[in-house]
Amino acid sequence: CSSDLFHFQPMKESRSFYFVHILLPLFMSCTGWNRVRRALGECAPHFIQRGFFTQSNYALMNTTAFIVYGLSKFITSHVVKGNLFRMYTLLFGMVGILCSLEGLASSSTTGNYSVFFALWVVGYACMGTLWPILCIVFNQWLPDVRGFYWSVICCCSSIGTILCNTLSRAVHGNPSSLFYALSIANLCNAFASYSLYPSKRPDEMYYASLDSKKEESEGKSSCQSLLSLSLLLGAVFISTFNREWLLVFPRLLHAPSVLPHVPSAISFIEIGGILGTLWCGYVSDAYHLSRAHICEAASILAGIVFAALPWASSPLAFLLLSFLLGFFLYIPFSFSELIAMESVDARLASTVISLNGLMSPFGSVFSGLPVDWVIRTFGWKCLSFLVPLCFCAFSLLLWTNHLVQRRLNERKDL
Repeated sequence: CSSDLFHFQPMKESRSFYFVHILLPLFMSCTGWNRVRRALGECAPHFIQRGFFTQSNYALMNTTAFIVYGLSKFITSHVVKGNLFRMYTLLFGMVGILCSLEGLASSSTTGNYSVFFALWVVGYACMGTLWPILCIVFNQWLPDVRGFYWSVICCCSSIGTILCNTLSRAVHGNPSSLFYALSIANLCNAFASYSLYPSKRPDEMYYASLDSKKEESEGKSSCQSLLSLSLLLGAVFISTFNREWLLVFPRLLHAPSVLPHVPSAISFIEIGGILGTLWCGYVSDAYHLSRAHICEAASILAGIVFAALPWASSPLAFLLLSFLLGFFLYIPFSFSELIAMESVDARLASTVISLNGLMSPFGSVFSGLPVDWVIRTFGWKCLSFLVPLCFCAFSLLLWTNHLVQRRLNERKDL
């Protein structure tokens, strides 16, 4: 395997090798820790009802966890080294162990909010380390035609949400039982993933820190390269910010007849997101289409659908628009990080992975206060106009980056 992360030469292996030994264990583990990430949201109503914590405590936990999650992703990409498969499995197993401890800390008899808070934040720190390791493994081991593989990995978020919701229903919403079930499932997944990871070519199983492998650049990065990187990171930030609008769309609905169908609409959004992500990954590989251009068009269409959603007058139209919203919304959300990783020079590899790690969770964190201020100042109706503008802003950033990249390529050809 080449020492340059972004000039990886694909190995001469069959598709079944990549699927069984790389994609399948990554998919299982990524789905596992996304299940855990959704657990607090599933348990929050039960916790608040029984007085374990308040709504303010819940908001504080989420904010703290997202900040720690982003910082963990930022640091990991610089310091990670060694056998990534072993490290990934160990951290994933730690998430499973922490889940069992969270089950004890959230019990109605032995529960303690402070202990649960600390365990949840530590768990998020462990989960934050998993994503940059996954990105490095993905770039080291998977072939150059990787859009569909990436789309499968990105679907883990939606599938994790569905599985967590299913487990929560199976245990009748009991938080302790849910965390115990997640712990058992994650430990089994960790064991299965490690047994599937490739065991041959041990010399290629080890990875030195990105910073130690980075070649000296010939001169300083040009202003245009830095501008391109800024635009790409801004697109990652806004794509995450835009996804958070899903939390407020039920408040914008005008027709009372569709309000009982909001829970079903959330499921339709997730299903549409899965299909949209897989579609983008497949067509960008099969037909050699630009993923950036697909994301630009999808973001604009998502803004149009979001603007039309509050005016849906029948349940059928409401659910159809919800499906389309998920289909178009999740394409830019899923592929913005991959576009950023594939668009920069190799010498910026560690920078883009670490800053991607900051932009994504911080987009979720910073969507709270600005949205709250806008709603309190201008009312809920302004979101029908503001949200489509945010989706267009994402497309504008990617389109501007395309112009900057074309200018850079023209300069290199001279």
